[in-house]
Amino acid sequence: MADTTTTNLGLTKPEVGASSGTWGGKLNTGLDSIDAIFKADGTGTSVGLKVGAGKTLAVAGTLTVTGTTNISHDGLTGYVANRHVDHTAVSISAGGALTGGGDISANRTISLNIAGLTEDLSPQTTADYIVTYDTSASSHKKARLDKIDHDALTNFVAGEHVDHASVSVSAGTGLTGGGDLTASRTLSLNVNGLTADTTPDKAADYLVTWDASASTHKKVLITDLPLQIDQFLMVRVVEAATSIANGTNLAGRIYMPPASSFTVIAAKAYVDTAGTTNATVIDVNKNGSSIFSSNLSIASGGTASTGGTLSGTPALADGDYVTIDVDSSSTTKPKGLQVLLQLRATY
Repeated sequence: MADTTTTNLGLTKPEVGASSGTWGGKLNTGLDSIDAIFKADGTGTSVGLKVGAGKTLAVAGTLTVTGTTNISHDGLTGYVANRHVDHTAVSISAGGALTGGGDISANRTISLNIAGLTEDLSPQTTADYIVTYDTSASSHKKARLDKIDHDALTNFVAGEHVDHASVSVSAGTGLTGGGDLTASRTLSLNVNGLTADTTPDKAADYLVTWDASASTHKKVLITDLPLQIDQFLMVRVVEAATSIANGTNLAGRIYMPPASSFTVIAAKAYVDTAGTTNATVIDVNKNGSSIFSSNLSIASGGTASTGGTLSGTPALADGDYVTIDVDSSSTTKPKGLQVLLQLRATY
């Protein structure tokens, strides 16, 4: 009978009834083929293997699969469904002060977004918190607002934070009021409380002034004070019932008193009874020269002068004299004439 082979491994089956020598050679060849399947490095003869129901395939070494396997992942021992999910169905969302995120099918970035938060305009110091990093514990924590050390904050300046009860505003010379800074305080001028200076040094002592042009307080030497003590010189030139006639030096010379020093500030002329037709023109002279660039003029029907523009700032001192002229008068003469000079003392 001819030799036959096995279906799967192709092993030669010894011929029934053949000699023992023939059998030995064929069995040895078959055993070598079977042994070749089980090479330790996994490169042995390729075979098919089926583990039946109730049987166990135990692998203590390495199981290498290069072809197709029908092993069910979800049916393996130790499989946990919650550990195997669709990454596109699970997302990381950024809430609160964070932005970014997305599903976990790719790398995602979460960023801090303080500017996106709603501002708390009235935080409660004993209830609200801020996030901190505790370096001693290497951990993020929260700190209640009233637990933050004010004096340890950046830019804290001790000199800017003092006990208001220990600092006072004192009223010095010439002032009253003041007190500590726990409340608003008022300082008031108290000139009456100053010691009177009965012998002021005009060339060295000062008075406080307000410079309106500069909008600031300043000091002025007494000698520099523009003392504006005005006096008025009224001269009756023509009697009230007497008609005015043209002429010079109608009231005679009027001399300034001894040690006097004046500046003429203004001049005015008045008649007791108005004249008509044409104006009456009056001139005032210092030591024979007019003090006007434009003389006083009383209009027809009028009793008070207009005009009288001074020529510069006429000064009158001890020894100077004033005379009064009527340069022209109305056709119907006015009656009575008085001239008023406003004089300001100078020092």
